Amino acid sequence: VAVTPNGYADAVNGNRFVMPEERQMTFSSLLDIVEGKVKSSGVFYVQKQCSNLTEELPELTGDVQTHIPWMSEAL
Repeated sequence: VAVTPNGYADAVNGNRFVMPEERQMTFSSLLDIVEGKVKSSGVFYVQKQCSNLTEELPELTGDVQTHIPWMSEAL
């Protein structure tokens, strides 16, 4: 999981270029933070240049639609 103070990854912060902190945590712990059940400072998100879903969370692929019409239109 990537964590940044403001949601900007690989960005300038003050006079420095910073990358997000990377933390190992269970998916349920991440969901607790994202859903507001657990308070934590920073912005937490799953991020990677390539597909986190297929490489790191393959057990969730059955829950995802194979085609999302609005996304096709947007891209």
